[in-house]
Amino acid sequence: MYIIDRGENLDIDGSDIFVPTFENMRTKLKSEFEGELSPELIDKVMTEEYSEKFRGHWDAFHNDLAASGKHWSKSFDSNESESFANKYFKSNLDTSSFTTRQEILSEIGAWEVFRGDGLTEFNNIKGKPGAIEILEIQHMPDTIENLMSQDKIKTIKL
Repeated sequence: MYIIDRGENLDIDGSDIFVPTFENMRTKLKSEFEGELSPELIDKVMTEEYSEKFRGHWDAFHNDLAASGKHWSKSFDSNESESFANKYFKSNLDTSSFTTRQEILSEIGAWEVFRGDGLTEFNNIKGKPGAIEILEIQHMPDTIENLMSQDKIKTIKL
């Protein structure tokens, strides 16, 4: 049994913590990205079926970036996913689906190895579950300095 403390800020600012299943992610994404991401596309891309497709698309995207001398981590705040999707996919729906899932990945997680059942994938071994995942969304997080002054975190000099 796992107990997830959703925290005292849930009612104050909407901050939340939850187990990221496909269903929980669809619900949370629709509220967090209302007006930014299409609810219909969220429903389409946050499924087991699309995740299998996305895994293959992610590999092709990663390889395309590498061939251009770019690292995938630099693609989050750029139009790299749109450029890739426009040349890789033939249909507008496939293009929109990929860019939506890539936007979700860059904003909140759901990597290509996201299982959607609340478990991590153990050492990237497909089908081998690892530890339970939790996802925390903070709308007004405290600063490091405030957390340190309240003795909630400590720094360790290396």
